[in-house]
Amino acid sequence: SNWTATTNADFYGEYVRSAYYIKSGDGNLKATWNVPVIKAGYYDVYFHYYKMRSRRRDRKEDSGEYNFTIYGEDGPEAAALAAQNAEEGWNNIGSYYFSTDTAKIELSNKSELKYIFADAVKIVAQ
Repeated sequence: SNWTATTNADFYGEYVRSAYYIKSGDGNLKATWNVPVIKAGYYDVYFHYYKMRSRRRDRKEDSGEYNFTIYGEDGPEAAALAAQNAEEGWNNIGSYYFSTDTAKIELSNKSELKYIFADAVKIVAQ
């Protein structure tokens, strides 16, 4: 199975609030963002987290993490966002130096969570 497009008012988007989601797996499937970098420097990388509303207050829904790979100056670096500590909306997943004109950020489907939502990323110059 691959990434499936979905829309929801809680997703981030200027016109269409959409995202892609996938069932978690072994990490072989990735969502990739290529974010334009205006000038070389340190940037905070943010991920827009969507909290799935579950009918049952199933604690297990929240235990797991989102696993990212950030391609900065120092090569690929792993970053993780724990679902239970994540705020709905923008979450800082770390600071990285980008020297090229594009910051590549990957989200893997490797997780204990049932579903992974690839919503949006942004970088903010420090």
